[in-house]
This record gives sequence, C-alpha cells and structure tokens, in this order.
Amino acid sequence: MEVRRYDSGETVFREGDGGTCLYHVLQGSVIVTVGGESGDSVRLTELGPGAIFGEMALLEGWPRSATVTAGEEGAELTPVFREEMEAFLREDPAQVRTLMVNLSHRLRGLTEDYREVCETIREMHLTVKGEKRSQGLLARIGRFLSVWRLTAPISGAGYFTSRPGLPEEAADTAGLASKKYAAGTVVFREGDPGDSMYYLESGLVGIYTGWGTEAEKELTRLAENTFFGEMGLIEKLERSATAVVLDEDTRLRAITEEDLEKFFRESPSVTMLALRHLSSRLRALTGDYLKACRTVSRMKEAEEEGLALTPEEQEAAERYMEEAMARMMLDMY
Repeated sequence: MEVRRYDSGETVFREGDGGTCLYHVLQGSVIVTVGGESGDSVRLTELGPGAIFGEMALLEGWPRSATVTAGEEGAELTPVFREEMEAFLREDPAQVRTLMVNLSHRLRGLTEDYREVCETIREMHLTVKGEKRSQGLLARIGRFLSVWRLTAPISGAGYFTSRPGLPEEAADTAGLASKKYAAGTVVFREGDPGDSMYYLESGLVGIYTGWGTEAEKELTRLAENTFFGEMGLIEKLERSATAVVLDEDTRLRAITEEDLEKFFRESPSVTMLALRHLSSRLRALTGDYLKACRTVSRMKEAEEEGLALTPEEQEAAERYMEEAMARMMLDMY
C-alpha cells in the first residue's frame, strides 16, 4: 500500500469531499476540525501514529463531515481504498478491533452528548419565563448553540438523513456457529455481563427495557443481517436492555471475545457488515444530536424575540424531553 506524506497544515480532505478511503497514520499527526467553511472552525481532536480516520465515509459512502490537516510535524499516511479493505483487515485483524473500538467509543461519547442536549431542552422548556437559569444550564445552552452554528451547513446537506445507497450484501457466515431460537426466548437480560455480540441471520429480535414488568418499553426491533450486543462485548459493559426473540425459527450467531480473530480472518463480509452497522448507528445518532442542537437554537431565538415555537418545533422539544434515556439505553446495549 502506498504512503502519502503531508507537510504541516496541508489538507488531507475537507468537509463535503467524497469519501473513497480511510487513512492509517504511520508518522506525525493529523488535526480534525469542523465548521471551516464558515470561517470559524473548531478543532475536534489530534490523531497520532496508529490512529485510523475517515472510516465512516469509506464504510457507508458518505461525504466527509470534517476537515483533516497534517499536524505541526507533518504526517505520513496510508490510504486504504474500498477494494483494499479485505486485504488490509486480513493482514492485520487487530485493525478491525481498532476500528470497532473507535466507533464504539465515539458512539458512547455521542450518546452522552445527546442525553445532555435532551436534558437541556427539558430544563429550558420547564423554566418559568423570567426565571434565572443556573450557570451550568446557560453554559450548556451556549455549547449547543455553538455546535449548531458550526454544523448547520453539514446538517442541511443531508449527510445524516439519507443513505447514499451502497449495495447491501448477505454475510458469509460459514465460519460461525448458528443457533435457532423460538419466539419468546430471552437472548440476554438487563444487567447481564456483555460477553458476546450477535449476528441476526434471520427472524426478528426486540430490544426492551423493563422486560416483564409494568415499566416494559420496546426500544427497537431488529431484522435480518443486523448486529446487536456489540457495545457490551467491545466496551465490557453490562447489558442496558433485554433482547427477546420475536419470530419462530429466528437464527442467531453468537460471537465471543475468543471468536473475534477467526471472525475477522474468515468472514470478511461479516466484518464489513459489523463495521458498517456501527458506523450507521453513529451517523444516525449524529443526525439526531444535531437536530436536538437546532431545537435548542430555535428555543433560544424564540425566547429572545418573544415568539412562540411553531407546532412542529414544540413537538420536537417535547419529543426530546422524553427521548434521552431511551436513546442511551438503545445505544449502550
């Protein structure tokens, strides 16, 4: 694979560029920023040797949602194009774990940000007109206003609202053991250790909180060619929800810690589906987060101008008031 060298400050790619490869940092560092087109960019992070970036655009075919430039000492990068991914992952299965951990960490961090913006909307909504707000609430409002101001052009470009249409493929799961489950079977429960993830080959699985109690709530339903439970395995977290089989003859393939290397080496299509699954969850949550930031912005504007929210904006605010904990449970199981 080729090595590309970038001088300090040189652009690797910009927001809105097409995404045809991911990059592996060999030497030096790169700096990730957003909002550059508005003339007021914000630095998100700096990545050093061993880091991988740009994977979401590669996995899902989306435009770049941030700008990346070489750090102070420049950077040596290896681009990995879509047609090279299988060889890249076979040669070094540890990179699959790196990608999964990176996506998982980002998903967990963004879930917390989403919970916080939803809580901010709730507090804004419940504050009596003219009542003094806490410094903490004011700081959060300012933070989410800044996020929306910098990312509004990206949000408006449809990056998070429609898939670009990469072909879906059935996974080659020949190397993984399959098991048939009857309807009503509990795959795992809230509070169980996260010692495996699952590939749903066929059938239907529901994800619930409060399963079997008066507080039972269905968070989502999962159909075939879907992964679930990966956050528990990757992050070593207790299950935050219960997974229940809903269709007769549902077939699942459990993937444990010990299976991962074999899984990466022998089932490249499953590997790509798993990575794409995490990436799509992260991108969908990013879209929801930015919409919530927009709601904060509109609520603040309405307050300052003495105007009422539109019925649609009022509905959105009330929805976010109820949604935060459900989203956290959904993205952490």
